[in-house]
Amino acid sequence: MGCRIKPRPYKVCTGDMRSYITIKQKTKNATNVSGLNSTITLSEGAGVWAMQKSVNGEEIFDGINIVGKITDHFYIRYNPQFIIDKTYCVEFENNRYNIIDIIPNIEGRRNNTLLKCSITGNVIL
Repeated sequence: MGCRIKPRPYKVCTGDMRSYITIKQKTKNATNVSGLNSTITLSEGAGVWAMQKSVNGEEIFDGINIVGKITDHFYIRYNPQFIIDKTYCVEFENNRYNIIDIIPNIEGRRNNTLLKCSITGNVIL
């Protein structure tokens, strides 16, 4: 019978949120009748403090298919008035991230929201 040390679960605290991110909503506009050519515009974003954690190899399934590969987790303060869905994106350190999955209320105390994101590339100025 061996002795195993179990890691304690880490709880995100307000002092851990040291990264300033911008959350923007994406809208897709068709430029012709067929809708094949389209442009994506971003709305003015809301700036929030977050904790960023890089992850490797996490994949999200929708039951059958792989929805996307997660590269980063962003923990933000839970705010019931700020409704975030998958039409939003995160900008952090000149990179843009698509939101793949959202877990509101991750600790059951209505403190933090987890945004599971996939990097899409640099922000073009």
